[in-house]
Amino acid sequence: MVLSDVPNGKALAKCYLVEEPNTYTLNQRICLIRSTQFHTKFLFYQLNRNKHFLAFDNGENQTNMRLNQVLSCPLFVPPIAEQESIAATLDAISEENQRLESIYQQKLAALEALKKSLLHQAFSGQL
Repeated sequence: MVLSDVPNGKALAKCYLVEEPNTYTLNQRICLIRSTQFHTKFLFYQLNRNKHFLAFDNGENQTNMRLNQVLSCPLFVPPIAEQESIAATLDAISEENQRLESIYQQKLAALEALKKSLLHQAFSGQL
């Protein structure tokens, strides 16, 4: 999880789920979070850009979260089976969201192409 960011930045508390151990190294202002109480993906969904962490960004100064601020984040801890179910549901929603975003971007591109075509036809006297 990213612990520092510029004012109103998009990186603060951004998480990356590492699914393969011993693959990455940590650098400054990045933390690794492990837990035996949480299903990994469920914990990822709870921590990623959590409002608790974002509240430390005052919009004026660089934000640098400290250990006690990270550890004081309130978390929901249902049984592991429920965590797995919630994570699977959130995965499905995320996949559908990405699919819809892709369709939306394709439609925007098609509309832009249509607009250019119509403008070209209008200015060349073909309309």
